[in-house]
Amino acid sequence: MNATQRNIVGFAMLGAGVAIMLAAAAIAWSGVQRWIAVSETREAFDQLRRGNLKSARTLATAAAARVPEEPTPALLAADPTDSAALDRLVWIASRCPRLADRQAVFAAIGLMRLAAGKPADVELAGTTDGRLLEAIAAANAGRDPGRPKAEDGEPPPHLNVLRAAHTVLLRGAWQAGKVSETRAHAGALLLMQPRSKEAPALLFLLAASSPTTADDVALKLGDALKDERDAVVRAVAALVPLRREAIGGKWPKAVEGLP
Repeated sequence: MNATQRNIVGFAMLGAGVAIMLAAAAIAWSGVQRWIAVSETREAFDQLRRGNLKSARTLATAAAARVPEEPTPALLAADPTDSAALDRLVWIASRCPRLADRQAVFAAIGLMRLAAGKPADVELAGTTDGRLLEAIAAANAGRDPGRPKAEDGEPPPHLNVLRAAHTVLLRGAWQAGKVSETRAHAGALLLMQPRSKEAPALLFLLAASSPTTADDVALKLGDALKDERDAVVRAVAALVPLRREAIGGKWPKAVEGLP
């Protein structure tokens, strides 16, 4: 092998070495980015549990930028009113290798589309999530939503879908004057969100609509309401005629004009 040949081989080996080093650096950097994304996602969950939605979404957005194909941070970061977020979830769903991840993303897509007044149009047939989305769509359209439930052996629905379904069905039952159904949905929501800002109103509704709760106990819970108390008290008085006299004794304006 002459000098020229040796130089060619040397340069080839150098190029191969540089390529290997660059590949190793890229892999290492990717691993660092993934580790940081996992940490940010965990912190986002923690902020969400504390009720800090803005902080949770900021952390999740940063994590989603580091691992763009991962569904978990993208779901946490998604703003339900943002069409770009919806398009991003559709893109992620097409790349999810795991069925469970794909169904979680489809559930979020379905909720966002229904909230925008559009059909859910997601591949969730034969799942509890799918039946709940159908019930929401029916209730929004003024049709009977039925009583969706999980079949034996099915995984449970995602919490956001279940919460949205109970919220929509509670509103429909309340408007229709169906006290027992309203109580059922209110109780389910309170169990899922015992510390939410809606919890005091749900608790007042449950107490006022329970035949075993004394008037003074129900009124005390109504007195503790901070958000839109007048509107909540009037709505409960309209739903539960048996409480109307007691409610009117404490808040006369709340029962004015009610039949």
